[in-house]
Amino acid sequence: PRPPAARARGGRGGGGGRSAAMPVISLLLLGVLHSGEALLATRGSAAGSLKNSPGEVVGHLKGLVDNYVAKYEEEETSFAESDEAMAKVVNASADDEAKVRAVDERHKQQTEHEERLSDIAGFIRTLDAAVQSMFTSEENWKDEFPELKESIDRINQKSPALIAQATNVTKSSADPSEPSAVAAAAAAA
Repeated sequence: PRPPAARARGGRGGGGGRSAAMPVISLLLLGVLHSGEALLATRGSAAGSLKNSPGEVVGHLKGLVDNYVAKYEEEETSFAESDEAMAKVVNASADDEAKVRAVDERHKQQTEHEERLSDIAGFIRTLDAAVQSMFTSEENWKDEFPELKESIDRINQKSPALIAQATNVTKSSADPSEPSAVAAAAAAA
């Protein structure tokens, strides 16, 4: 294992490319699912060897969900260790400037951690929806896997789906003698 100082610096390596690949993987996965459904529909129920294919596909997708749940939990554990090490660095800082830099680094790591968790949670939601789309009834596929369902529910509570909010954009005065709405709001706070 790496020393705590290396973990505190965030030296996990390779974390930046994960979020960019997830949408591509999602599209690829959905394309494979639709192709598989089309193949099953054209072959019909007479294909004896393909009768269990939907179950096999669900099994493979469940495996992917399991892997991403494990990745989410690993990220939580790894960050907890890293954050603990950074707290020690902040407390051990000799001067104010070093303490400020350490606090800034700790905040940066927190932000990156939250982004990674959000990316992983989004991919888990995508996989969950893909598996659920393979069921025609109202049953939930996760009912057969209570531990997994509990983990996914916990992840969804911690990382709720992004909900777009409407914003109003107003034109402010270009007159420098009039305070802008932003400056007035900042002064009020």
